[in-house]
Amino acid sequence: MLTYTTLMPLTKFSYIDKDGFYGAGLRWSGKLSNQRIGDLLPFEYQPQNKIINKADTNDDQINAVFDNEKVAETIKSVSINKSKSLKLFKSIVLGKGYVANDLQFVRKWQRPVYYKIYGDLNDTSSNNALQYNIRQFFKRLAGVSGLTIQSATSDSLANFSIVLGDIKKYYDVIADDARAYFTANKSSTGYSNYNPNGISRTVQRIAVDGFTYQLTWVKVRSQILNGLGFMGKVNAPAKSLFYEGVYSWSPGKPFEDFDDEIIKSLYSNAVRTGMEDADLDNLKITPTINN
Repeated sequence: MLTYTTLMPLTKFSYIDKDGFYGAGLRWSGKLSNQRIGDLLPFEYQPQNKIINKADTNDDQINAVFDNEKVAETIKSVSINKSKSLKLFKSIVLGKGYVANDLQFVRKWQRPVYYKIYGDLNDTSSNNALQYNIRQFFKRLAGVSGLTIQSATSDSLANFSIVLGDIKKYYDVIADDARAYFTANKSSTGYSNYNPNGISRTVQRIAVDGFTYQLTWVKVRSQILNGLGFMGKVNAPAKSLFYEGVYSWSPGKPFEDFDDEIIKSLYSNAVRTGMEDADLDNLKITPTINN
């Protein structure tokens, strides 16, 4: 059976850019058009010179050409933004581990997170507010990341420990490897047990002496994110969770789009624990961050 296809020019001029984008001036028809034969146009094709003879066309045709050029510029701009977004994403999720090595790679949880808070603030109302913030923050993180994150019902079940104040008071409730690490690294604020299957345990120590409730919450927020694998440093927007200044997310509010995209991207199936910089370059996804 014969098949046919026809390229129907609707205007005398139609713009085709270097990526194969063509405007409304072309229409494919026939049997092969049903199989998207139009997509087989060479992606690299584009005339070296665009010649528009006003004597042979009209204003609508000229405007259509320039409108298509604007579309092409927009596509180019989006491509640049994606590249910038990937660079920013990598700066947040790639970080050195809690052991002495220079490798930067992805670390993420691949099992349920059970958190428990040890210690408290001296002021009861501030302590209650902090505890509430932490619970709501974990709840929101669970919803965005897709991770199972719950409050631990016992010390033995807890694999994400937040210690407010002197960690020595709680040596008996944290694992031997964490205790040994903090003993050897007295000024460290965080420890995670990492293996090829991802993060299995983390202990985050939060200094509270001399800190206001607001500053303490900022430190807690940062350490929670660190314990979930967002280990890099980045010059994030002031309203971002990853901003290292005083700005603090308030319970009940959704995250910024910027933060949603970072969290969802790390915990998507496309990103695997152990990935290095070059691995992330080959991702099929790119966080769409418009900042």
